[in-house]
Amino acid sequence: MRGTVRGVLAGLVAATTLAVATAPAAAAVAGRISVDGTRIRSCAGTSSACRVLALGYFGDSVTMKCDTTVGGLPWVKVHHHRSGKTGFVYGEYVYQDASGSIPRC
Repeated sequence: MRGTVRGVLAGLVAATTLAVATAPAAAAVAGRISVDGTRIRSCAGTSSACRVLALGYFGDSVTMKCDTTVGGLPWVKVHHHRSGKTGFVYGEYVYQDASGSIPRC
């Protein structure tokens, strides 16, 4: 009986792992920077802990990975194509280029 229980448990773990591994990831959305000099930050916020990684300029291409709210303000995690940096921008300074839903961070 002990071997049977182990076998069943091993099968359940394998099935659960497979289900988690094959779950579709939320899609990122193409976007653009809408304001010159937009700061791409290491975290969502304007505190000194959120250092500036790069500057974005009007029309720069980004991939919008997820969004969040900090202190009641919208922030979007983006990959900035020109600089190659990934960080957060204030949500009002970026817009979607294509339809789609940006997942929550």
